[in-house]
Amino acid sequence: MPVTGLSKQRKGQLGVNAVERIVLQDWKSRWQPLDAVNDDGVDGLIFIERGGVPTGQIIHVQIKCHSVQPRDGKFALSVGKDKLTRNAARWRRVVGAAILIKVDPESLSAHWTDVRDGRSVLGSQVFVPVENVFDASAKNRISDLCGTLHGDLLLPQVRTQASDFRYLWSSAAPIVAARQEYVRLNSLSLHFADSSATIRFTREGWRHMNRRRRERLAKSQSWSLIGAIPHIIGNVSERSLMVVRPSRNCLPVLVAATVTVLFPHRQSAIVRAVFRRRGEPGNWNYSFHTLYEPRRKRNLMGV
Repeated sequence: MPVTGLSKQRKGQLGVNAVERIVLQDWKSRWQPLDAVNDDGVDGLIFIERGGVPTGQIIHVQIKCHSVQPRDGKFALSVGKDKLTRNAARWRRVVGAAILIKVDPESLSAHWTDVRDGRSVLGSQVFVPVENVFDASAKNRISDLCGTLHGDLLLPQVRTQASDFRYLWSSAAPIVAARQEYVRLNSLSLHFADSSATIRFTREGWRHMNRRRRERLAKSQSWSLIGAIPHIIGNVSERSLMVVRPSRNCLPVLVAATVTVLFPHRQSAIVRAVFRRRGEPGNWNYSFHTLYEPRRKRNLMGV
């Protein structure tokens, strides 16, 4: 084997070893190297763990072990335009995050960049910010690049029907039709799957959902979701509700039900219904607070 080839192989292994050590020791997660014969812009996978339990988040990693001096706060790594174009297309297709880690062969210090970020890949070069040190502190930032899909897949699924949204076909103004449907919910005596406590739909809830400082489009979105409320409430248990605001200064506790709603007229969405809870354990009473899509302004991966 030529000396240059052996040197390149050794350098590459140094980079992989450095990354593996940080993942195993500092991140307390798992590293899975990929064979060189299967190299398609990914040298290995990081499986995120928290408390020894896999979260389902996967980081696709390309490693470059080079001595490069930073300029303007960035390391510029030359990859080759054609190869980088192919790799960039592959990085966009993977489910999870895709990063490039630059390792210094002497100090073994490592820095990373999100290769799906258009500012990182330009022409034949990948730019790695000096401030993006690949160490224990980078775990949360990088895992956030995976989005919310891994968690969203575990949410309860609720299926709605076209008849649930008949109020949207009304000749009345959207806010008037939504208000009428909201008032009608009181007559349904809705309650959670494992509770007999009826949920009230009060003026207070309507006013909060339509408060003046809330964006108009956000209000409109909530109106269009009202038809899903009976299905959301009927398919979640009281014990599964998540506390989003503990009681303080005599304010009621706010609890939320977050589900995946399947619609007959649009793409499915993550929907969160929030309720005010008063009373004592075993004798709670609930009233509606607000309704919205928590993934709005995010991409399909929830990033």
